[in-house]
Amino acid sequence: MRIQFASINRAKAIAKSIALVTQLPLSACQTAFAQAAGYRDWFELNQFTRKHDSITLHTLDPSSGAIELTNLCLNLEAKLAADGGDILYALSPFDLYGRSHTLPEIIDIRCKMLRATSIPFNGRRKAGEVGRLKVSGRNAWPVLLREFGKPTRVVTAKSLRGVVADFEYVSPREPLPLFVPPRLFWAYGVWTEKDGSRVLFSRDYMPLWRLSPGSRPQRLEPWLWIEKTQETHFWDDRQSPWSDSKRSEIELRRLGDFGVFGLPRLVEALPLVFQEPSISGIPEAVEAMKAKALAGLDA
Repeated sequence: MRIQFASINRAKAIAKSIALVTQLPLSACQTAFAQAAGYRDWFELNQFTRKHDSITLHTLDPSSGAIELTNLCLNLEAKLAADGGDILYALSPFDLYGRSHTLPEIIDIRCKMLRATSIPFNGRRKAGEVGRLKVSGRNAWPVLLREFGKPTRVVTAKSLRGVVADFEYVSPREPLPLFVPPRLFWAYGVWTEKDGSRVLFSRDYMPLWRLSPGSRPQRLEPWLWIEKTQETHFWDDRQSPWSDSKRSEIELRRLGDFGVFGLPRLVEALPLVFQEPSISGIPEAVEAMKAKALAGLDA
């Protein structure tokens, strides 16, 4: 489906957003975006848009819009050899298909992208399958299988390093949808910096977002050191939202109140545990992310 723009400035803003987030050359991002949007190149997109500058973008129903955005992100991820999470973050502020998307929709889109790339479904009791636990106190919890055996390694809502017995893991008859562990995107608290800016941090005390007045929340690298003057927590472990739907709704609204409608960089720790089986938990995954990022800067 060809995306039509009411103004070339809008297409330019989208290409610039992709370039800023991925740190790739603007010309490469313009070309890739034009082709992913249904044009031969940026020149054709430019000419077509200027000729049809009165066109109003059609509105798709919510499910179709999410499918189209998923496919567009996957297309750009492949063309630019970029991180899929970065591509989705760059595009999420723009209502490309007639409306913006909510955070739950963004999470669902990222899950579909991961299913198509780094965490494919390979069959029952294979890495990447979503199953359920049969354990007292955690019965029916959805888990993402890393390795089936004795013991069985799983990703849960609150951990990348869960371990259970093989008989405690139940493989479903029909495939269950992929999920992102909330521990990777819920905000555990907020730090206040010297200049008054605030930084949302995860349960593992890793920065997620910087909040500055008048600006979109800034997605932060999870290994950054934040010099803080104050620390406030939103909940304690007795109120944790991992398996409490009401608490989850509260934390979802909290992110919305802070203006967060995307996923933090910390979420990209999830595919790493499937690409590098030696990674056991979140700290190790973040170290791997840091090493990968530094290697890219040196290249």
